Amino acid sequence: MLFFKDYTSRYPYAEDGRVPGDPEGVLEPFTALTWLAANTSTLRLGTGVCILPQRHPVYTAKQVADLDYLSGGRVEFGIGVGWLREEYDALGIPFNERGKRADECLDLIRIGTITAFLMLS
Repeated sequence: MLFFKDYTSRYPYAEDGRVPGDPEGVLEPFTALTWLAANTSTLRLGTGVCILPQRHPVYTAKQVADLDYLSGGRVEFGIGVGWLREEYDALGIPFNERGKRADECLDLIRIGTITAFLMLS
């Protein structure tokens, strides 16, 4: 995850175009959810929005499948494509191709998650 204190992109869900809150203390989602899975038994676990085009699809598929398995099937996997051009620029990923990249990642994750699930079963 990347965070910028100064950026020119406008956050589409706030009038002032700025992300609300402070990014300090924001955790990597799958690490935090794995900790929650180990310390709870009924809580549903999920990503609000995992910016899929910024992640490697094979590793993401493995993380989601492992977390779902270890939690007894309590995972909700929310994804998005992001809005902050500066993140994509920093990662060297073309901002205008994020939708296409997300679709390709989803295809790979579906295949990878099924494979990972079968290996864990």
